[in-house]
Amino acid sequence: MIYGFDDYKFYIDITSCSREIGNYREEFDRRAREITSNKLMLCLSSGLDSQLVLHSLKSQDIPVECSFLRVDGYNETEYKNVKLLEKKYGFKTNVININPNTRREEIEHIAQQTDVHPNHALQHLFVKELPNDYDIVQCMSTPWLLPRKKLHYVYYGWFDPDVSRHRALTAIENRSGKIVIFGDTSELWLSCISDPLVEQFLHSWEYFEDNGLIMEKAANQEHKKIPHVLRYEYYVKPFFLAKYWRDELLYFPKLTGFEKIDWIENDSLLNKVRYDKHHIIIPIQELIAFYKNTDARVQRHISKRLG
Repeated sequence: MIYGFDDYKFYIDITSCSREIGNYREEFDRRAREITSNKLMLCLSSGLDSQLVLHSLKSQDIPVECSFLRVDGYNETEYKNVKLLEKKYGFKTNVININPNTRREEIEHIAQQTDVHPNHALQHLFVKELPNDYDIVQCMSTPWLLPRKKLHYVYYGWFDPDVSRHRALTAIENRSGKIVIFGDTSELWLSCISDPLVEQFLHSWEYFEDNGLIMEKAANQEHKKIPHVLRYEYYVKPFFLAKYWRDELLYFPKLTGFEKIDWIENDSLLNKVRYDKHHIIIPIQELIAFYKNTDARVQRHISKRLG
């Protein structure tokens, strides 16, 4: 996926598939083989996404090193989970310690200069500490699915985690290695959003609307409904992955993390309108039909909002 601005409007270029696809696991393992290099570094969080990439690489005997961003006091649960993964797969993680509170001014400067979320400015500092000749593997986030007028859409935006993080990491100067977004292939996306389990989830969407599913109380807010993207993340994703990997993974709950840093979370709340700007929504069935063309054609989608 290629993105940018055209006449001050955010756009994304989406490429249809170049071949017939397999199921999600088959496409996942194929993607792992595609990114093989002599110097491969996985940014490992212990979450299901990065753990799945680790498992796919290790199970196919693809050499990879791992690095973990340790933010003292914020992601100690994840750090303990990484130690369990080390024991399971027999490797040693390269741990980079960053105190975001002592480097707040630097993080905010990077966020402003690259127009990214502060979380991704923090990841900029993390990756900057890694060997510059390694290909750095970041995991693609959960597809953002949402309903409108009884149709379901896939959401893309300038501040999407994948887009924002890619922008932050590619802004690091003097890197000879590549920044690899693992899930950014048409074939892998299609194998996910066309899977029968995801389709069944979309058919049952109304169940989530008014069923009392709420998040913990956020800063300066009352309890609120679970956002659309997290309905898949919390309630469907583990079943979806277990469908293909069963007990091969360790299903750690995501309890903490550098996303919970108070001043960054407050910044996110204050800038909610800003972060919602420059987005595109595509009907999921339209996107699936386009992906199924096996001629690698490119289609541009343009936001209605000005930059």
